[in-house]
Amino acid sequence: MNASAAPLPPLQLAAYVAPGLLERQGIFLAASLRAFGQHLAGLPLRFYCPCPPADFAPQALRIFQDCGVTLCPLSIPTALLEFPYAAKVFAAAQAEADVLQAADPPTLVWLDPDTFFQKAPLAFALPPSAALAYRPVMHNVIGPLYGQPLDAFWETIFSACGVPHQRLFPMQTVIDQVQLYPYFNDGLLVLRPQLGLLHAWLQEFTRLYQHPDLLPLYAHKRLYAIFVHQAVLAGVLLARLAPEQMLLLPPDHNYPLNLYARDQTPNRPARLEPLTTFRFEDVFENPAWEEGFPAGAELRAWIRQWIFWH
Repeated sequence: MNASAAPLPPLQLAAYVAPGLLERQGIFLAASLRAFGQHLAGLPLRFYCPCPPADFAPQALRIFQDCGVTLCPLSIPTALLEFPYAAKVFAAAQAEADVLQAADPPTLVWLDPDTFFQKAPLAFALPPSAALAYRPVMHNVIGPLYGQPLDAFWETIFSACGVPHQRLFPMQTVIDQVQLYPYFNDGLLVLRPQLGLLHAWLQEFTRLYQHPDLLPLYAHKRLYAIFVHQAVLAGVLLARLAPEQMLLLPPDHNYPLNLYARDQTPNRPARLEPLTTFRFEDVFENPAWEEGFPAGAELRAWIRQWIFWH
């Protein structure tokens, strides 16, 4: 399905941040939303962090405050902090729980902090028939090839999560355009918090990430440990939602700037300005980031001022 531009219900945006790179990414998320989000620039934004606010750089705290960011410190179990991306799963579940405290819970938008807003995200509207809006993974690293037997890693996860075979449909990666079984990018999820999908993600992740059938696979291929959180997300969503409840967001959402040089698809943008959101990972950590940067002088200058915030 294609996302529609229906009138937007109340939205709550949330992301996981921590001192260092994620802190710097979060500054761009917050500042770009406020600067370029048009009539949705004022959407509420929460940052969940595994530390007290004092652990962030003082100027970062001032920027978060100026951008109206609510910082939400979390007490995350040490085992989850030490395992790749597990803290993000914990934070996502907490963001969902917090939204559910409202009498009329808003739609929750879970983001990675390296999200850069270029315009109002109108496609975040969920029509009544949809429970989730998503983008596929950007390129294939460990994804299960559509039409092929699942390997031991994916078979273990899908079986443990109770994924019905009839819910498996083809999903094409963004950059290399490989057909996979459903494999969702966890850096942009628009969902109804009442369904408890992020709570289920945490429950299933904590149950499965040290599964005895997975541990030897981690030893054989480290990428399985790095991306097991995202694989479990696929299992959770497929077990709980029918394909017709899932809404594919347009390709101008969550575009991977960090993979721009590899993009040979028709969807590769000539310039970044028309996109709704793009993901930049560590692009702005490179002092030579402007070489080949697909944007005009105005956007370059805006980014440059925020790179030197500290």
